[in-house]
Amino acid sequence: MSGLPSLTGDTIRIAQEQTGADLAFMEEAWWFPAIPVPGPMPGVLLAERSLPGQIIVDQDGDRFMNEAVNYMTAGQILIRKELPVWMIFDQRYRNRYVFGGGVFPRQALPRTWYDAGIAHKADTLTELATAVGLPHLVATVERFNLLAASGRDDDFQRGASAYDRYYGDPTVTPNPCLGPIDAGPFYAVQVVPGDLGTCGGVRADGLARALRPDGSVIEGLYASGNAAGNAFGRVYPGPGATIGQGLTYGYIAARHAAGALS
Repeated sequence: MSGLPSLTGDTIRIAQEQTGADLAFMEEAWWFPAIPVPGPMPGVLLAERSLPGQIIVDQDGDRFMNEAVNYMTAGQILIRKELPVWMIFDQRYRNRYVFGGGVFPRQALPRTWYDAGIAHKADTLTELATAVGLPHLVATVERFNLLAASGRDDDFQRGASAYDRYYGDPTVTPNPCLGPIDAGPFYAVQVVPGDLGTCGGVRADGLARALRPDGSVIEGLYASGNAAGNAFGRVYPGPGATIGQGLTYGYIAARHAAGALS
């Protein structure tokens, strides 16, 4: 989990237990693909998944997703997979890009990652596939390299959307999200679903008023932001979504409480 350990949902629990408030989307979270690094905080994977020269594969070594999708969608895909899955990349990728939220270009991956078994390195893809146990990896990379050369991911459409390309490498054309994996040595790093916090909370109406399970309003109780059931449901519209809904419904709640809205 990447959220603050002190955020334990006390206000949501109080609203439910003491006022009878209904809850919404509590089975969801703001999912965020992560590296299960030793220590209290995972390594996060944001732009890393959009940049050229890497793929994410399952335990057979097959791709199963557009790696560059928004982090909530990526997490929803990952929680349905048998874990761990693996990000595969080469030395060219390692030389160019920051990785895992803090490993700088050309900097070696931490020794603790290798010791914990969450990272592997090999001179060839065949050796890497054997070390990690990914029987289809070589064929998967060969296929991906053909797609990268064409600039079009016919399998998962990586780089087809503006969102994908935003986090890509603008110096790489024609698709800033696609590049070959062919410059050894090669790396595999575990990827797991992490989270930034809940996107579930107290169910509220368009005036940010808390609701009971029967839809009736709890007078004087309002919910907004991450204390409320996500205004966007189970989807992620874009960066800052929680800030936007928190500000908007906080403003609406204040105006309604002051009698300026009805």
